[in-house]
Amino acid sequence: MINKVTSTRGRFIRILAVALGLSALSSCGFTLSSDDGDASRGETSKKHRTIVGAENAGGLKRDRDHEMLKKVSVDPGKVTKDSTVVVTAYTGEQAADPILFVGEADIPESTAERREYLYGQLIPLLSQESAGKRPEAHAVDAGTLGGSVECMMVDPKRENSICGWADSHTTGVAVIPDMKLDEAGRLFASMRADIEK
Repeated sequence: MINKVTSTRGRFIRILAVALGLSALSSCGFTLSSDDGDASRGETSKKHRTIVGAENAGGLKRDRDHEMLKKVSVDPGKVTKDSTVVVTAYTGEQAADPILFVGEADIPESTAERREYLYGQLIPLLSQESAGKRPEAHAVDAGTLGGSVECMMVDPKRENSICGWADSHTTGVAVIPDMKLDEAGRLFASMRADIEK
């Protein structure tokens, strides 16, 4: 469960276990989403989109109790009572190792800037040598959801990647270990289709 939640930059969400079984924690100042949603994949309506803690994303299954989530600290940046934050892990046959996902919606700053902020925290998880550095980004087809989608190879020796999207209302970043960059991009795009609703 979430041990501490704050709406100011520089203080941390301590992840002790995934507590996304709660659809909203109003006292925490923002929404912690677990709703799977019912929007169909590839929907092209102009409705305001958000993110959900989907039980299945890109064929992977959400793992609420993965050990990784007990060890990782993520600062989501500045959020408001209208913001949504999702931090969770996904596992499955398509991924040799668990994938850490962090997503946010309706934040009080540019989603592209927030994506860069999350990169800065998550890249060191894949390679300490890359801390403070931004690897070359490779564009990924954004499909019908639009926005900007990209992947970066953080550790070529181990084929550890990080992928992120940013659009008008949402942003999401995933740490994808042990996978070729093009495969990571396709998986991430598929995950996004299930997470962004």
